[in-house]
Amino acid sequence: GVQIEIDDDVFPDQKAIDKLESSTPGATHGWFNSCYENAQLHYMCWLPRNQQVQGILVYAHGINSQCNKGISINGRNLATALIVEQFLEQGIAVYTFDQYGHGFSEGKRFLIPQTWKNNQQDFVSFCHIAAQQHANQPKIPMFIAGESYGGCLALHVARYFQDYPNQAPTQFDSLLLTAPAIVGDLPGFPMYQILRYGLAPLFPNRIPFFMPNTISPERIWRDEQVRQLRVDPEYLKMGIDGSGRKFKLGTALNLVMALEAVRKQAIPGLTVPFCVLHGTNDYGVPIEGAEYLMEHSETADSDREFHRLEGSFHDLFTDPRAEEAMGHWISFVWKRVQ
Repeated sequence: GVQIEIDDDVFPDQKAIDKLESSTPGATHGWFNSCYENAQLHYMCWLPRNQQVQGILVYAHGINSQCNKGISINGRNLATALIVEQFLEQGIAVYTFDQYGHGFSEGKRFLIPQTWKNNQQDFVSFCHIAAQQHANQPKIPMFIAGESYGGCLALHVARYFQDYPNQAPTQFDSLLLTAPAIVGDLPGFPMYQILRYGLAPLFPNRIPFFMPNTISPERIWRDEQVRQLRVDPEYLKMGIDGSGRKFKLGTALNLVMALEAVRKQAIPGLTVPFCVLHGTNDYGVPIEGAEYLMEHSETADSDREFHRLEGSFHDLFTDPRAEEAMGHWISFVWKRVQ
């Protein structure tokens, strides 16, 4: 059986799970092995009904999050529910997974294990799992997508596939990014040095009381109703999602190192097509990261798009402009499918 690091007395029962999935019905669940400790990682997929698959979306969530955060408010499907709804309408199969220690996956809760490269390798493996499900359609496009830290990982994976094409799924086509973590809101240099070389290696599972929370709920969600749902104690106590909470020291350090690597190694020389979305009022993951991607990547202008969402916060797919943001992704995808 799967050993999830959540106490039995708070682990969601079937009623709670059904509620979590009420806005994203029809999912198939599965498991695959992480490259780290052979941990069992949970994934979900949704397939288009009554039409042939036109493409594949492989999506990675951010830190302290989970793969299915779909909600419906006032008739609006948001977050994962919006992604699933819109992509299935286009005939695109949707695949998403819980990273190590997140959601219903095994592993230390909300920890980047040892190095961010373990998360990258798991993402690579999951891309191949999704591709294998459609091995009889080798020419349909695969879109690798990610939000926040998931966007950072998507960039690393895309660059890996660019540099080692024999390791890439035959369907791999392009990148979809929402508020990708490229530039971070970092502590001052002295504190950063203490974190990197002192505290984090010794106490990776500790949550520092002395550091500010750079991605607090007020920085993530602009919509008050969404924010209240996300910080609901009954939701958070289940242990599958820690969005808006402080990072563990080991997670914070590995996030910083992943961001350094994406700026120095993945983005310069990148030629993969991409569509990036970012809110101008994203105070947790600054929009300067998307601007850096546009300035330093070598993707042809005809193969890349950058959409600034004026006034939007970090979580674009629950924002008041969520449908507009999703429309940019869908438009880009449809051009690639055609």
